[in-house]
Amino acid sequence: KINYAYLPAGENNTYATCEIKNNKIDLKNKIEISLDDLNEEKITQIKKIIENYYPNDSEKGIQGAYATVWKKDEGKDQKRKLEKFGFFIDTELQYSKNGRIDLVYLYYKNPDEPKLYFVELKTKGDDRLWDNTCNSAESKENICEQLEKYKEFINTCETNIISYYKTLYKIKKDLGLIPNDVKNIKIENLSIEHKPILLIGDATINFIYKNGKCKNKEKELSDEMKDLKARIETQDCACMIICRGTGTHTLNFHSTSSGNVFMINPQNDNKEG
Repeated sequence: KINYAYLPAGENNTYATCEIKNNKIDLKNKIEISLDDLNEEKITQIKKIIENYYPNDSEKGIQGAYATVWKKDEGKDQKRKLEKFGFFIDTELQYSKNGRIDLVYLYYKNPDEPKLYFVELKTKGDDRLWDNTCNSAESKENICEQLEKYKEFINTCETNIISYYKTLYKIKKDLGLIPNDVKNIKIENLSIEHKPILLIGDATINFIYKNGKCKNKEKELSDEMKDLKARIETQDCACMIICRGTGTHTLNFHSTSSGNVFMINPQNDNKEG
């Protein structure tokens, strides 16, 4: 049976009978969830469950912080000044039966030419960043395989994607679900970046660079970052790698002084290794 705490509907102390078979859970007594059940108490209950399984430093916790940072900081205006040329218009874009792209970023440094970027978020402990064979045992794709699929989807479905996000932008604008400073862009001129961004959301200086913070202007990447960057350049499957700490939830890749943004220069032409 499933404890009622995990089913935010119906009366308290009501347990749901379930059957687990072939890695699937079948609720034997079907439970209807009505909007009337989603009162303040139930919503608080849902939030506690989410916080328990997805803390702030987890991949989903970091993803949520990026997706909602403009809402939290619009009043303060500090992070909106840092991220004033873009915001995340969507999350969890499904591109296949079992595949989703984590974040969709609308960039508008030139408001006459807004552009969509698709972002794959990872934490540094994710084996898929480092292990090219991790797709064997658990059917997990390594990072280059993931990014290549996103790239293929973006290029194959470009026209439909642009049409969809033009409509989504207009709906969100009408509902007041976009930052106040985004309302004058020419969405009819929307274009798309054909390669995704890889975002590492819990990076540290010691993770990115050898010897951490160096006084020298020239910083040497860590062996792990060198290898990751080289593999992505060889596969030409991303346009940039962005490394951010857990306290920073802005991309800010337009600024030459933002740091820890690594543009990808394809190396799959006439290059060995």
